Amino acid sequence: MQITVIPLMVLASLLIAGCGGIEKKVDLKYERLAEAKGGTGELYIAKPVERHNIVKKPSGVLTLGVVKGTDADIVTEDSIADWVMFALFEEFYSAGYNIKVVPELPESASKGMKVVILKVAANQEAGLVMITSSTDLKISFELWKGNRNVRNLTIETGAEEKGIDRSPEPVNAALKKSLQKAIEKAVPDIIKAFEE
Repeated sequence: MQITVIPLMVLASLLIAGCGGIEKKVDLKYERLAEAKGGTGELYIAKPVERHNIVKKPSGVLTLGVVKGTDADIVTEDSIADWVMFALFEEFYSAGYNIKVVPELPESASKGMKVVILKVAANQEAGLVMITSSTDLKISFELWKGNRNVRNLTIETGAEEKGIDRSPEPVNAALKKSLQKAIEKAVPDIIKAFEE
């Protein structure tokens, strides 16, 4: 009888913890909110600079966080800078700007934005039944009109998904919501700074 009980206890603890030792791969996705309007002319956006806490593994994947209570990491193969750039392009184009993506802002740009990604984190924690997937994101924006810095803005957001799904999908959803919240907070202020 003891031979059967011990393997069952080990199996149950692995199921509760979420199967340690594996990587949960997430996809960095974004869906346009398209609520802001009022942008005019060309807007130059320099490719986002990454100054965040992310560790790149030898395999090339980026470690965003962990599944707490296990040795599993939450990872992505996607570029964080490209993810943020895609969201900015979508929202500012929808707001009325003609977007120019550049490696660095040209001095001649009448409207330009430098973006720095300061923090990206994604974690999962398993209770007896519920799984909590939480994310944090921090992005700073430098707004330029010609050679003049007109505004600096830092946005910090987070999101949480709760449920019984142990897959990477709730983490995907929380990451998308975090970026949407950041964009939703930043875009109206950025448009106002450029258009006043």
